[in-house]
Amino acid sequence: MDDHYEIQETGVKVLLDDLGIRTDLDLRSNGKPVLDQKLVQWIQAPIEAYDAITDHEWVVGYRTAFKTLADSSNYPILVHCWGGADRTGTLMFLLGGLLGMKWDDLVRDYELTSRSAVGTRSHLSEDFTRFAAAIGSFKDDSADQNFQGIVERYLLWVGLDGDDIRSIRSILL
Repeated sequence: MDDHYEIQETGVKVLLDDLGIRTDLDLRSNGKPVLDQKLVQWIQAPIEAYDAITDHEWVVGYRTAFKTLADSSNYPILVHCWGGADRTGTLMFLLGGLLGMKWDDLVRDYELTSRSAVGTRSHLSEDFTRFAAAIGSFKDDSADQNFQGIVERYLLWVGLDGDDIRSIRSILL
Protein backbone atom coordinates (compact mmCIF):
# COMPACT_ATOMS: atom_id res chain seq x y z
CA MET A 1 0.00 0.00 0.00
CA ASP A 2 2.81 2.42 -0.80
CA ASP A 3 5.48 2.93 -3.43
CA HIS A 4 6.70 -0.65 -2.94
CA TYR A 5 3.36 -2.39 -3.32
CA GLU A 6 0.27 -1.63 -5.28
CA ILE A 7 -3.08 -2.89 -4.16
CA GLN A 8 -4.75 -4.98 -6.82
CA GLU A 9 -8.32 -4.53 -8.00
CA THR A 10 -9.39 -7.68 -6.14
CA GLY A 11 -7.91 -6.27 -2.92
CA VAL A 12 -9.80 -3.02 -3.36
CA LYS A 13 -13.00 -5.01 -3.92
CA VAL A 14 -12.48 -7.00 -0.72
CA LEU A 15 -11.78 -3.85 1.32
CA LEU A 16 -14.72 -1.88 -0.05
CA ASP A 17 -17.38 -4.46 -0.89
CA ASP A 18 -16.69 -7.35 1.47
CA LEU A 19 -15.34 -5.52 4.52
CA GLY A 20 -17.07 -2.17 3.99
CA ILE A 21 -13.98 -0.16 4.99
CA ARG A 22 -14.94 3.44 5.70
CA THR A 23 -11.62 4.77 7.01
CA ASP A 24 -8.02 4.14 5.95
CA LEU A 25 -5.83 4.92 8.98
CA ASP A 26 -2.35 5.22 7.46
CA LEU A 27 0.53 5.22 9.95
CA ARG A 28 3.21 6.01 7.35
CA SER A 29 4.75 9.48 7.14
CA ASN A 30 5.17 9.28 3.36
CA GLY A 31 1.97 7.44 2.47
CA LYS A 32 -0.66 8.39 -0.05
CA PRO A 33 -4.26 7.26 -0.36
CA VAL A 34 -4.75 3.98 -2.18
CA LEU A 35 -8.54 3.83 -1.97
CA ASP A 36 -10.96 6.25 -3.60
CA GLN A 37 -11.30 9.16 -1.17
CA LYS A 38 -14.88 9.68 -2.31
CA LEU A 39 -15.64 6.30 -0.75
CA VAL A 40 -13.09 5.99 2.06
CA GLN A 41 -11.83 8.64 4.44
CA TRP A 42 -8.02 8.70 4.48
CA ILE A 43 -6.45 9.70 7.80
CA GLN A 44 -2.69 9.96 7.96
CA ALA A 45 -1.31 9.55 11.48
CA PRO A 46 2.46 9.17 11.10
CA ILE A 47 4.07 7.31 13.96
CA GLU A 48 7.26 5.46 14.71
CA ALA A 49 7.35 2.22 16.66
CA TYR A 50 8.57 0.95 19.98
CA ASP A 51 10.14 3.55 22.31
CA ALA A 52 9.17 6.35 19.90
CA ILE A 53 5.75 6.28 21.62
CA THR A 54 7.15 8.91 23.98
CA ASP A 55 8.98 11.05 21.39
CA HIS A 56 7.16 14.36 21.07
CA GLU A 57 7.66 14.15 17.30
CA TRP A 58 5.32 11.13 17.14
CA VAL A 59 2.86 11.81 19.98
CA VAL A 60 0.51 13.70 17.64
CA GLY A 61 0.30 10.63 15.40
CA TYR A 62 -0.56 8.37 18.31
CA ARG A 63 -3.20 10.86 19.49
CA THR A 64 -4.67 11.07 15.97
CA ALA A 65 -4.74 7.29 15.61
CA PHE A 66 -6.50 6.72 18.94
CA LYS A 67 -8.92 9.63 18.39
CA THR A 68 -9.79 7.98 15.06
CA LEU A 69 -10.44 4.70 16.87
CA ALA A 70 -12.65 6.55 19.39
CA ASP A 71 -15.09 7.77 16.70
CA SER A 72 -17.69 5.11 15.85
CA SER A 73 -18.51 6.82 12.54
CA ASN A 74 -15.06 5.82 11.24
CA TYR A 75 -15.71 2.07 11.40
CA PRO A 76 -14.82 -0.30 9.83
CA ILE A 77 -11.23 0.96 9.86
CA LEU A 78 -8.24 -0.34 7.92
CA VAL A 79 -5.09 0.34 9.98
CA HIS A 80 -1.71 -0.10 8.29
CA CYS A 81 1.86 1.03 7.84
CA TRP A 82 4.32 -0.42 5.34
CA GLY A 83 4.78 -3.95 6.65
CA GLY A 84 2.21 -4.19 9.44
CA ALA A 85 4.67 -5.30 12.11
CA ASP A 86 6.43 -2.39 13.76
CA ARG A 87 4.24 0.74 13.66
CA THR A 88 0.94 -1.12 13.28
CA GLY A 89 2.16 -3.73 15.76
CA THR A 90 3.01 -1.10 18.36
CA LEU A 91 -0.37 0.61 17.93
CA MET A 92 -2.23 -2.72 18.17
CA PHE A 93 -0.19 -3.75 21.22
CA LEU A 94 -1.32 -0.56 22.96
CA LEU A 95 -4.90 -1.01 21.77
CA GLY A 96 -4.99 -4.60 23.01
CA GLY A 97 -3.65 -3.44 26.36
CA LEU A 98 -6.30 -0.74 26.59
CA LEU A 99 -8.97 -3.36 25.90
CA GLY A 100 -7.71 -5.53 28.74
CA MET A 101 -5.48 -8.09 27.04
CA LYS A 102 -2.79 -9.46 29.31
CA TRP A 103 0.88 -8.64 28.69
CA ASP A 104 1.84 -12.27 27.94
CA ASP A 105 -0.96 -12.63 25.37
CA LEU A 106 0.06 -9.39 23.69
CA VAL A 107 3.69 -10.52 23.56
CA ARG A 108 2.67 -13.84 21.99
CA ASP A 109 0.54 -12.01 19.40
CA TYR A 110 3.45 -9.65 18.64
CA GLU A 111 5.84 -12.55 18.15
CA LEU A 112 3.40 -14.24 15.75
CA THR A 113 4.19 -11.37 13.37
CA SER A 114 7.38 -13.35 12.72
CA ARG A 115 5.29 -15.63 10.51
CA SER A 116 4.95 -12.78 7.98
CA ALA A 117 7.45 -11.55 5.42
CA VAL A 118 8.72 -8.75 7.69
CA GLY A 119 11.17 -10.81 9.73
CA THR A 120 11.47 -12.22 13.21
CA ARG A 121 9.99 -10.39 16.18
CA SER A 122 10.99 -11.22 19.75
CA HIS A 123 10.18 -9.76 23.14
CA LEU A 124 13.91 -10.16 23.83
CA SER A 125 14.91 -7.80 21.02
CA GLU A 126 16.41 -4.39 21.71
CA ASP A 127 13.43 -2.69 20.04
CA PHE A 128 10.90 -4.48 22.22
CA THR A 129 12.95 -3.97 25.38
CA ARG A 130 13.01 -0.22 24.69
CA PHE A 131 9.24 -0.26 24.06
CA ALA A 132 8.62 -2.09 27.36
CA ALA A 133 10.71 0.52 29.20
CA ALA A 134 8.93 3.42 27.49
CA ILE A 135 5.42 2.17 28.25
CA GLY A 136 6.55 1.02 31.70
CA SER A 137 7.41 4.61 32.55
CA PHE A 138 3.65 5.22 32.81
CA LYS A 139 3.28 2.96 35.85
CA ASP A 140 1.77 4.80 38.77
CA ASP A 141 2.67 3.52 42.23
CA SER A 142 -0.59 4.81 43.66
CA ALA A 143 -2.74 3.05 41.06
CA ASP A 144 -3.42 -0.47 39.89
CA GLN A 145 -0.32 -1.87 38.17
CA ASN A 146 -2.16 -3.82 35.46
CA PHE A 147 -1.17 -3.14 31.87
CA GLN A 148 -4.58 -1.74 30.99
CA GLY A 149 -4.10 1.06 33.53
CA ILE A 150 -0.60 1.77 32.23
CA VAL A 151 -1.86 2.13 28.66
CA GLU A 152 -4.72 4.31 29.86
CA ARG A 153 -2.26 6.67 31.60
CA TYR A 154 -0.16 6.77 28.41
CA LEU A 155 -3.20 7.70 26.30
CA LEU A 156 -4.19 10.44 28.72
CA TRP A 157 -0.62 11.74 28.45
CA VAL A 158 -0.80 11.89 24.62
CA GLY A 159 -4.01 13.89 24.81
CA LEU A 160 -6.98 11.56 24.90
CA ASP A 161 -9.62 12.03 27.56
CA GLY A 162 -11.80 9.65 29.52
CA ASP A 163 -14.61 9.91 26.95
CA ASP A 164 -12.24 8.84 24.16
CA ILE A 165 -11.06 5.85 26.17
CA ARG A 166 -14.60 4.81 27.08
CA SER A 167 -15.65 5.18 23.45
CA ILE A 168 -12.86 2.92 22.18
CA ARG A 169 -13.80 0.28 24.73
CA SER A 170 -17.51 0.59 23.97
CA ILE A 171 -16.95 0.24 20.22
CA LEU A 172 -14.51 -2.65 20.35
CA LEU A 173 -15.79 -4.59 23.35
